[in-house]
Amino acid sequence: MYLHSPLTVPRNRYTTVKYPSPNRKKTGTTKQALLTNHGPEPPSESSTLATPLYIYCTTFLSFSGWLPVFLACHWNAERHRVG
Repeated sequence: MYLHSPLTVPRNRYTTVKYPSPNRKKTGTTKQALLTNHGPEPPSESSTLATPLYIYCTTFLSFSGWLPVFLACHWNAERHRVG
């Protein structure tokens, strides 16, 4: 039987994040329904995957090494942004 130390927390490979369902109130017009039923959007996959890479790169690289990486990641995130 495997026991965890009280100071360690077992980590899952994947974390489930639940977002609240949109508020579904009955309104008189379609415009009002669209405004009240709009819920928060989950973060994009590209931004959630880029964050650990950014932290990893800035930890081990010098300023001259991480600056081009930061600029490339920032440019890539701006290029994929919708809206």
